[in-house]
Amino acid sequence: MRRLGTVLAVAAMIVATIAPAWAGGVGGSPGTIDISNALRGSTIYRTVKLVNNTGVATPFKIDFEAEAGPWMTLLDAEDRTTEISELLDEDGTGTSAIIRIDVPNEIENGTYVGVLRARLAPPDTESGTGVGLGVKIPITLDVSGDQVISGALLDVALPNTEVGVPARVTARIENSGNIQVTPELTLEILDNNGTPISKTTTATNATFPGESKIFEVTWDTSEAKPGEYVAELSVKFGGIDLGTERREFTVYPAGTLSQVITFMSLELDTEPQAGGFARFTATVGNPGQIETFATVVGELTRNGETVGLFEGLEYLVQPNETLLLPVNFEIPEEADYVFTARVRYEDSETEPISVAFSTVPVTDAIGADVPVEDPGGGIRAGATAVGVLVLVVLAAFGVWMAKRRGSGDDSVERPPDHDIDPDKQTATVGSED
Repeated sequence: MRRLGTVLAVAAMIVATIAPAWAGGVGGSPGTIDISNALRGSTIYRTVKLVNNTGVATPFKIDFEAEAGPWMTLLDAEDRTTEISELLDEDGTGTSAIIRIDVPNEIENGTYVGVLRARLAPPDTESGTGVGLGVKIPITLDVSGDQVISGALLDVALPNTEVGVPARVTARIENSGNIQVTPELTLEILDNNGTPISKTTTATNATFPGESKIFEVTWDTSEAKPGEYVAELSVKFGGIDLGTERREFTVYPAGTLSQVITFMSLELDTEPQAGGFARFTATVGNPGQIETFATVVGELTRNGETVGLFEGLEYLVQPNETLLLPVNFEIPEEADYVFTARVRYEDSETEPISVAFSTVPVTDAIGADVPVEDPGGGIRAGATAVGVLVLVVLAAFGVWMAKRRGSGDDSVERPPDHDIDPDKQTATVGSED
């Protein structure tokens, strides 16, 4: 019996040393989420990021467990009204989503725990074989019935502008309380003599508990005279005065400040298929002195002939800001293509950037029914290695037992027959938990 224990212990050690090589390919951030002063009946939002570094673009299946799990829902990172149950990290850099927590009204004060469980589907889901990888993120809530209103005005910025271009005041406001609050922002503009010439109050966007959010208030300069001005921004937060920040700025004559857009790069993000979409990312920067609207335009050609034109949405790029602009268009058929893009701004265009690419056959795309190579020891390699090791160990043990029986060695201890209760014999199957 001791020899059996030794064999199984060695097998466990081998598996333990091999498994981390492929199980380490997934992760989540933050590792834990702790929420204090969660108000009964409130809605709380938190952002989570999942990473799939296995080399296989498989979506995470998301669910929530434990006592507080039923309170939780996963939402699209760009749209808090869209519920999702899967999250796909296509390139191993990570992808984000929002957790919505609806704290019930009827619960008692106390500490409650929920767990976000993200699992990659096993590589061979149709046959039921393979190994699924996953990550768990515990979410702890300290629930109370007391409303806490607390916030902070973290930063205020106002660049110079010119006549006809709005003066844009941006403010970052943090909600450190436990209830939703809509800040009230008041912007007052004074001339260089200190005389008030404009006053605007706005209260349109809410902040949720634990959220830090950027707000914008503008002043129309179309009738302003060139010169020096002062902007005073005051913020009230649920009845609490967060103070007033004062910024000096200059309004220049129209056409004084340079408007420049640089087209920094154009990258193909997917392997396009016929009938599908090609997805590019255009990196655009503004090294100029004033905000500028920018639009990506492009031409798709095949064998030198134009097969499609592209014009994207218009984006506002602030001075010294860099934006990643999406470029998506449909591919008509299998062929070799060239996509040539420019960035249009004001009355100018940047120099073009061209990317040549070929469509991939549908059967070669990720997710199709073809073997997926994983030379880095990803999900398939890890599962195969572990399975082979276990089979080798079990085969060796079977040979050893056969020899024992053949030699008449009955040294293996067995429980008496009357100690075996068939009604109490059970079998368990391990799974990723």
